[in-house]
Amino acid sequence: RVCRQWYSVLHDPYLYQHIVLKDIEFKQLLLSMKKLIHISPFIKSITMDGCYSDFIRRTIVSVPFSNSSCDAPPLYTHIRNLEADRRRQEYKKHNYNLHQTFSNYFSQLMALKGSTITSLCIINCRLDFELTELFCIIICAGYKLTSLYYENNDDQGIESPQLLQTLVMSTPNMRHFCGRHAGMNDVVLGTISRRWLSLETLTLYNLGKEGSSEGDSRNTLANISHQAFLELLCQCKELKSLELYDLACITNRDLALYNKEIERLKSKSKTRFRPYPEKEAERRPGGSVCQLRVTKYNSTPLSIPGFHDLLRLFPNLVRLEYVTNFNTFYNQFEGVTLELFEAEKASVDCLMKSKSLIYEGRWYEPMTAEQYLTAGLLRSLGAY
Repeated sequence: RVCRQWYSVLHDPYLYQHIVLKDIEFKQLLLSMKKLIHISPFIKSITMDGCYSDFIRRTIVSVPFSNSSCDAPPLYTHIRNLEADRRRQEYKKHNYNLHQTFSNYFSQLMALKGSTITSLCIINCRLDFELTELFCIIICAGYKLTSLYYENNDDQGIESPQLLQTLVMSTPNMRHFCGRHAGMNDVVLGTISRRWLSLETLTLYNLGKEGSSEGDSRNTLANISHQAFLELLCQCKELKSLELYDLACITNRDLALYNKEIERLKSKSKTRFRPYPEKEAERRPGGSVCQLRVTKYNSTPLSIPGFHDLLRLFPNLVRLEYVTNFNTFYNQFEGVTLELFEAEKASVDCLMKSKSLIYEGRWYEPMTAEQYLTAGLLRSLGAY
C-alpha cells in the first residue's frame, strides 16, 4: 500500500512512454502487459529483450514412427523442433494457452490511446512467436511505426511474402526495418523501394532455398535479384545503414554491373536539358550509405575486384563489416587452400588500410548449420 500521492504518480499515463521488458519469463511478461493495459499510458516505444518461457525451454515430446508396427523405442525431441501445427497440438495437449493471451494483450497495447507507438523492438526472445498473432497485430495497429527491430528470436521472422508485403504497405512511415525475414523477395523489395522512400536502416536476408514444387509458397524466396537491389538503391536516397546477409546478388560480377548501370543512368540524365537542376537527381544511388555489413556463408564470397567495386558503389562508407569463414570459399571454389584464403584476407586488409573508413573483417567465424549440411553432402559425394 502507498499513499494517494504515490499512487497517482505510479499511475500517471505520461510516466510510461518507453517500455523495456528485459529477461522476463512468459507468465511475468503477460502480467506486466496486463498492468500496462490497466494504466493505459501514452506508449511511444516497446522493447522486449531476452524474454523466455520455462515451459518451452524444458518440454520434450515423443516423435512417433511413420510405421506404427515398428518395435523400436520412441524418439524424443525438443518441442521447438516440430512443425508449427504439431507444436500447436502439443501446447493444446498441455493446456498451454499463453500464446493466445499474449496476442490479446499485445493487441490491446498497440491500440492504446489510438496507437501512439512509433518504435517496436523484439530481440533475443524464445517465446515461439510463430504461434501468436504478432505480425497481424502490427499490420492492423502499427501504422505509426517508424522503427521495427525483430532479430534473433529463434525463428525465420515473417516467412510469408504476402504477409511481409502487407506489413510494408501498412507502415508508410517506416525508417528502420531490421531483422532476417524469410519472406523477403523481389516483390517485397520492390514494394519497399516504392513505399519507404525515407528508409534509413534495412536488413536484407536470403533464405537460400529453392522451391521444390509449383505449389510451394516458398519457391519465390530463393534469391533477391540484382534488378530489385539496384531499384532499392535508386529509390531509397536516405538509406544510411544496410545489412546484406548471404545475398546471391552481391558478387564480384553483380557489383561491377551495378556500377556500370549507375554510370549509364548518370550519363543518360545528362543528355536531358534541365534549366534548374535538381539536387535529388545529382545524388548517386548508394551514396547515402555510411554503414554496411556484408555476410557470406552460403553465397559466393567477394574477392579483391569485388571489394574495389563495393567501395565504388558505396563511396561514402564510414564503417564496413565483412563476415565469412574458410568453408564459404571451400564450398564455392575448387582448389581453395588455407594459404590462398589467408592471402585473400591479407590483400583485402591492405586495401582497407588505404581507405578512410573503419573496417572490421571477421574471416574466421564458426561454421553454420547450413555449412555443416553442405559439407556432409559433399563428403557423401566424395568431394571431401
